[in-house]
Amino acid sequence: MVSEHAAEVIPTEAAPATAEAIPATAEVVSEHAAEVIPTEAAPATAEVISEHAAEVVEATATAEIIPEPEFVGEMAKAAWEQLQPTNAGPGARYDHAFQYHIVSKQFYLFGGHNGANSFNDTWALDLDTLTWRELAANSPTKPEARYSLVSTVDVAGNYLYVTAGHGAGGKNFNDLWRLDLKTETWEDLTASAGAPFTARYGNGTPNGNLNDTVIVTHGFGTERYDDTWQFSPSTGTWANITPAGEKPLGRCLFAATPSEGNYVIHGGCATPNGPCFLDDAWLLNMQTKTWQPIISDIKPMGRQHHTLVAGATGSNRVILFGGEDANRAPRNDLWYLNTATATWQKVDAPNGPEPRYNHTAVWVPGRKAMVVHGGQGASGGLGDLWLLNLNPQ
Repeated sequence: MVSEHAAEVIPTEAAPATAEAIPATAEVVSEHAAEVIPTEAAPATAEVISEHAAEVVEATATAEIIPEPEFVGEMAKAAWEQLQPTNAGPGARYDHAFQYHIVSKQFYLFGGHNGANSFNDTWALDLDTLTWRELAANSPTKPEARYSLVSTVDVAGNYLYVTAGHGAGGKNFNDLWRLDLKTETWEDLTASAGAPFTARYGNGTPNGNLNDTVIVTHGFGTERYDDTWQFSPSTGTWANITPAGEKPLGRCLFAATPSEGNYVIHGGCATPNGPCFLDDAWLLNMQTKTWQPIISDIKPMGRQHHTLVAGATGSNRVILFGGEDANRAPRNDLWYLNTATATWQKVDAPNGPEPRYNHTAVWVPGRKAMVVHGGQGASGGLGDLWLLNLNPQ
């Protein structure tokens, strides 16, 4: 653990959000100092075959197999737009939590870091006015500063949940905190939530929300994990829901998102159990309680520190954006996946953001749009805000 973060100097208290980030390359190297990573990406096909040699899966999934043409037509019209908030907000950061509340039309941001400092501040961004506001500044207690965490918005209860992550001194977390979005007060639920998962971080960027419950799967601590846990507000306790049978290789730094009542992960780093810059995708079927590999011939190249969001309710569509490839290069390519047919399709949208990784992204229901915030680019930390509009005027 120390070897992975030996180069970091992270104070125990959050510094102002406006602090400048150190160059991205130095941070990434320090996080993976013990890894043996090839300088060039291995062919994606060989990796998938070796991991699933015994499986009987769909033999073909090409770009020509395109069901639901309405969604495909919307993606073909997709266009990027940079959003300009009306006031100063959290500043440049990455590996933070970013969630959207469909009722309040607010984005909620927590934590993250900028290469020099980690944070435990909370911000709300109003979608209509594009105005930032810091929340819970006067809360008598709050989570410790952290990054690479898991968060969830509980719409029904009007709460923001935070768990897992990595903080000062190489500390990993398995605590559970709840922010009351009405009173703006944090509450520590760790003691009442029962036995949790092993402390970890790198559990997908960072979409832990599944029907207003908190999902923690895989991630990294003293090892790469492959277990899955769920916290339900209705029971108030953690449950180990790791399916029996085949499951994705233990990994961290992957992308994850709920999708139509299930959970999807893609890519990440499996060292020392396997390669970094994985290109595989898996669906956790919550009805059958099984992990199912999504096998396709055409797919994005392997990567880590990217994002997935579920697009268009009822569509089985997942949108992938950005990440870091095997050449340590940030990316800004855009793909969508039909999880029902194992079909990946690359999308060319004009005027997009600069290549990045360690960013966050969320889907905005009712707007047919995805919003991306922050991350790391070639020049370092980013604090910009972008909207991918599937229905541009």
